[in-house]
Amino acid sequence: MTATIYEQDPIPTNEVLPPVNRGEKHLMIALLADASQSTTGKCNQELNEGLTTFYQCLQEDEKALGSCDIQIVEFNSEVKTTMPFRPAEAFEPVNIIPSGLTCGNQAIIETLEGLRNRKATYKSQGIGYYAPVVVCFTDGAFTDDEYYEQARNELQTAIANRKITFLPFAIGEYADVEALKTYYPDNHAQKIVFKVTKENLKECFVWISASVNSILNSKPDQKSISAPQLPIDIELTC
Repeated sequence: MTATIYEQDPIPTNEVLPPVNRGEKHLMIALLADASQSTTGKCNQELNEGLTTFYQCLQEDEKALGSCDIQIVEFNSEVKTTMPFRPAEAFEPVNIIPSGLTCGNQAIIETLEGLRNRKATYKSQGIGYYAPVVVCFTDGAFTDDEYYEQARNELQTAIANRKITFLPFAIGEYADVEALKTYYPDNHAQKIVFKVTKENLKECFVWISASVNSILNSKPDQKSISAPQLPIDIELTC
Protein backbone atom coordinates (compact mmCIF):
# COMPACT_ATOMS: atom_id res chain seq x y z
CA MET A 1 0.00 0.00 0.00
CA THR A 2 2.76 2.47 0.89
CA ALA A 3 4.95 4.23 -1.64
CA THR A 4 8.68 3.63 -1.64
CA ILE A 5 9.97 6.83 -3.19
CA TYR A 6 11.92 7.82 -0.06
CA GLU A 7 13.80 4.57 0.55
CA GLN A 8 16.83 5.12 -1.68
CA ASP A 9 18.76 7.98 -0.10
CA PRO A 10 18.39 9.82 3.23
CA ILE A 11 16.65 13.16 2.84
CA PRO A 12 17.53 16.13 5.09
CA THR A 13 14.99 16.41 7.90
CA ASN A 14 14.52 20.15 7.30
CA GLU A 15 12.86 19.62 3.92
CA VAL A 16 9.10 19.59 3.42
CA LEU A 17 8.02 16.46 1.55
CA PRO A 18 4.76 16.05 -0.39
CA PRO A 19 2.01 13.71 0.77
CA VAL A 20 1.87 10.13 -0.52
CA ASN A 21 -1.15 7.91 -1.22
CA ARG A 22 -3.42 10.77 -2.24
CA GLY A 23 -6.45 8.49 -2.33
CA GLU A 24 -6.17 7.90 1.44
CA LYS A 25 -7.58 10.22 4.09
CA HIS A 26 -4.61 11.81 5.86
CA LEU A 27 -3.77 12.69 9.46
CA MET A 28 -1.34 15.45 10.43
CA ILE A 29 0.59 14.97 13.68
CA ALA A 30 2.50 17.98 15.02
CA LEU A 31 4.94 17.31 17.85
CA LEU A 32 6.07 20.31 19.96
CA ALA A 33 9.11 19.45 22.06
CA ASP A 34 10.45 21.52 24.94
CA ALA A 35 14.20 21.88 24.37
CA SER A 36 14.90 24.35 27.17
CA GLN A 37 17.87 24.06 29.52
CA SER A 38 15.69 22.61 32.27
CA THR A 39 15.13 19.43 30.24
CA THR A 40 18.84 18.57 30.39
CA GLY A 41 19.50 15.03 31.57
CA LYS A 42 16.86 12.35 31.98
CA CYS A 43 13.99 14.40 30.54
CA ASN A 44 15.83 15.16 27.31
CA GLN A 45 17.13 11.60 27.05
CA GLU A 46 13.63 10.17 27.44
CA LEU A 47 12.20 12.66 24.95
CA ASN A 48 14.75 11.68 22.29
CA GLU A 49 14.23 7.99 23.02
CA GLY A 50 10.48 8.60 22.86
CA LEU A 51 10.80 10.00 19.35
CA THR A 52 12.67 6.84 18.38
CA THR A 53 9.91 4.76 19.98
CA PHE A 54 7.33 6.73 17.98
CA TYR A 55 9.29 6.04 14.81
CA GLN A 56 9.36 2.31 15.61
CA CYS A 57 5.62 2.24 16.29
CA LEU A 58 4.93 3.95 12.96
CA GLN A 59 7.06 1.40 11.12
CA GLU A 60 4.80 -1.34 12.47
CA ASP A 61 1.58 0.39 11.37
CA GLU A 62 1.15 0.13 7.60
CA LYS A 63 -1.87 2.40 7.54
CA ALA A 64 -0.07 5.13 9.49
CA LEU A 65 2.93 4.92 7.17
CA GLY A 66 0.71 5.65 4.18
CA SER A 67 -1.68 8.16 5.75
CA CYS A 68 0.15 10.23 8.39
CA ASP A 69 2.25 13.35 7.96
CA ILE A 70 4.57 14.32 10.82
CA GLN A 71 6.05 17.66 11.89
CA ILE A 72 8.45 18.33 14.78
CA VAL A 73 8.86 21.79 16.31
CA GLU A 74 11.32 22.29 19.16
CA PHE A 75 11.48 25.35 21.37
CA ASN A 76 13.95 26.92 23.77
CA SER A 77 15.06 30.56 23.50
CA GLU A 78 14.18 30.20 19.82
CA VAL A 79 11.68 28.14 17.85
CA LYS A 80 12.83 25.72 15.22
CA THR A 81 10.80 23.52 12.91
CA THR A 82 13.28 20.69 13.14
CA MET A 83 11.31 18.54 10.73
CA PRO A 84 8.64 20.15 8.53
CA PHE A 85 5.71 18.02 7.47
CA ARG A 86 6.63 14.81 5.71
CA PRO A 87 4.98 11.40 5.25
CA ALA A 88 5.38 9.00 8.16
CA GLU A 89 7.33 6.61 5.95
CA ALA A 90 10.00 9.32 5.56
CA PHE A 91 9.98 10.32 9.23
CA GLU A 92 13.27 9.96 11.07
CA PRO A 93 13.92 10.57 14.78
CA VAL A 94 15.75 13.80 15.52
CA ASN A 95 18.18 14.55 18.34
CA ILE A 96 16.97 17.45 20.47
CA ILE A 97 19.71 19.30 22.36
CA PRO A 98 18.54 21.38 25.34
CA SER A 99 19.50 25.01 26.00
CA GLY A 100 17.98 28.36 26.87
CA LEU A 101 14.45 29.39 27.81
CA THR A 102 10.97 28.06 26.95
CA CYS A 103 9.37 29.91 24.02
CA GLY A 104 6.33 27.65 23.80
CA ASN A 105 3.89 30.34 22.67
CA GLN A 106 5.91 31.06 19.54
CA ALA A 107 6.12 27.31 18.95
CA ILE A 108 2.32 27.07 19.04
CA ILE A 109 1.99 29.90 16.54
CA GLU A 110 4.56 28.34 14.19
CA THR A 111 2.94 24.91 14.52
CA LEU A 112 -0.51 26.21 13.62
CA GLU A 113 0.96 27.99 10.60
CA GLY A 114 2.53 24.70 9.49
CA LEU A 115 -0.85 23.00 9.82
CA ARG A 116 -2.53 25.64 7.69
CA ASN A 117 0.10 25.25 4.98
CA ARG A 118 -0.23 21.45 4.96
CA LYS A 119 -4.03 21.71 4.80
CA ALA A 120 -3.67 24.00 1.79
CA THR A 121 -1.50 21.34 0.13
CA TYR A 122 -4.12 18.68 0.84
CA LYS A 123 -6.89 20.83 -0.59
CA SER A 124 -4.92 21.65 -3.73
CA GLN A 125 -4.36 17.93 -4.32
CA GLY A 126 -7.88 16.81 -3.39
CA ILE A 127 -6.72 14.91 -0.29
CA GLY A 128 -9.18 14.40 2.56
CA TYR A 129 -7.94 14.69 6.12
CA TYR A 130 -8.81 14.14 9.77
CA ALA A 131 -8.56 16.88 12.37
CA PRO A 132 -4.81 17.20 13.07
CA VAL A 133 -3.31 16.07 16.36
CA VAL A 134 -1.11 18.63 18.15
CA VAL A 135 1.06 17.15 20.90
CA CYS A 136 3.03 19.41 23.24
CA PHE A 137 5.66 18.25 25.74
CA THR A 138 6.95 20.75 28.33
CA ASP A 139 8.52 20.55 31.77
CA GLY A 140 7.92 24.13 32.90
CA ALA A 141 6.12 27.37 32.09
CA PHE A 142 6.43 29.23 28.80
CA THR A 143 8.65 32.30 29.04
CA ASP A 144 7.63 34.25 25.91
CA ASP A 145 4.69 36.03 27.55
CA GLU A 146 4.52 38.67 24.80
CA TYR A 147 3.19 35.96 22.45
CA TYR A 148 0.78 34.41 24.94
CA GLU A 149 -2.41 36.15 23.80
CA GLN A 150 -1.83 35.36 20.13
CA ALA A 151 -0.93 31.72 20.80
CA ARG A 152 -3.84 31.28 23.19
CA ASN A 153 -6.38 32.91 20.86
CA GLU A 154 -5.26 30.90 17.83
CA LEU A 155 -5.22 27.60 19.72
CA GLN A 156 -8.55 28.26 21.45
CA THR A 157 -10.17 29.05 18.11
CA ALA A 158 -8.79 25.89 16.51
CA ILE A 159 -10.01 23.74 19.41
CA ALA A 160 -13.43 25.41 19.59
CA ASN A 161 -13.97 24.86 15.86
CA ARG A 162 -12.86 21.23 16.16
CA LYS A 163 -9.97 21.91 13.78
CA ILE A 164 -7.42 20.11 15.95
CA THR A 165 -7.05 17.63 18.79
CA PHE A 166 -4.78 19.14 21.47
CA LEU A 167 -2.71 16.79 23.66
CA PRO A 168 -0.53 18.70 26.17
CA PHE A 169 1.87 16.68 28.34
CA ALA A 170 3.20 18.27 31.54
CA ILE A 171 6.51 16.68 32.48
CA GLY A 172 7.55 16.53 36.11
CA GLU A 173 6.57 18.50 39.20
CA TYR A 174 7.47 21.95 37.86
CA ALA A 175 5.34 21.86 34.70
CA ASP A 176 2.55 24.46 34.87
CA VAL A 177 -0.59 22.38 34.38
CA GLU A 178 -2.98 25.26 35.03
CA ALA A 179 -1.25 27.43 32.45
CA LEU A 180 -1.60 24.70 29.82
CA LYS A 181 -5.33 24.50 30.54
CA THR A 182 -5.75 28.17 29.57
CA TYR A 183 -5.09 27.29 25.93
CA TYR A 184 -8.46 25.54 25.83
CA PRO A 185 -11.59 27.64 25.19
CA ASP A 186 -12.95 29.11 28.42
CA ASN A 187 -16.17 27.09 28.17
CA HIS A 188 -14.50 23.85 27.07
CA ALA A 189 -15.99 20.87 28.91
CA GLN A 190 -12.72 19.06 29.53
CA LYS A 191 -9.41 20.93 29.66
CA ILE A 192 -7.25 17.83 29.52
CA VAL A 193 -3.59 17.90 30.47
CA PHE A 194 -1.55 14.71 30.82
CA LYS A 195 0.88 14.62 33.75
CA VAL A 196 3.91 12.41 33.35
CA THR A 197 7.28 11.95 35.01
CA LYS A 198 10.45 12.50 33.02
CA GLU A 199 11.20 8.77 33.41
CA ASN A 200 8.07 7.69 31.53
CA LEU A 201 8.03 9.75 28.35
CA LYS A 202 8.49 6.76 26.05
CA GLU A 203 5.15 5.39 27.25
CA CYS A 204 3.50 8.61 26.06
CA PHE A 205 4.69 8.01 22.51
CA VAL A 206 3.39 4.43 22.54
CA TRP A 207 0.00 5.74 23.66
CA ILE A 208 0.04 8.50 21.01
CA SER A 209 0.76 5.85 18.36
CA ALA A 210 -2.16 3.77 19.56
CA SER A 211 -4.38 6.87 19.47
CA VAL A 212 -3.31 7.55 15.89
CA ASN A 213 -4.25 3.98 14.99
CA SER A 214 -7.71 4.49 16.54
CA ILE A 215 -8.28 7.62 14.46
CA LEU A 216 -7.16 6.01 11.20
CA ASN A 217 -9.40 3.00 11.77
CA SER A 218 -12.49 4.99 12.74
CA LYS A 219 -15.62 4.83 10.61
CA PRO A 220 -16.49 7.79 8.33
CA ASP A 221 -19.73 8.52 10.22
CA GLN A 222 -18.16 8.11 13.67
CA LYS A 223 -18.64 11.33 15.68
CA SER A 224 -16.28 10.49 18.54
CA ILE A 225 -13.35 8.15 19.01
CA SER A 226 -12.50 6.38 22.24
CA ALA A 227 -8.88 6.89 23.19
CA PRO A 228 -6.79 3.86 24.15
CA GLN A 229 -6.37 3.21 27.85
CA LEU A 230 -3.68 5.37 29.40
CA PRO A 231 -0.60 3.69 30.85
CA ILE A 232 -0.66 3.64 34.64
CA ASP A 233 2.21 6.16 34.84
CA ILE A 234 0.34 8.87 32.90
CA GLU A 235 -2.14 10.93 34.93
CA LEU A 236 -5.02 12.72 33.25
CA THR A 237 -6.20 16.02 34.72
CA CYS A 238 -9.21 18.06 33.58
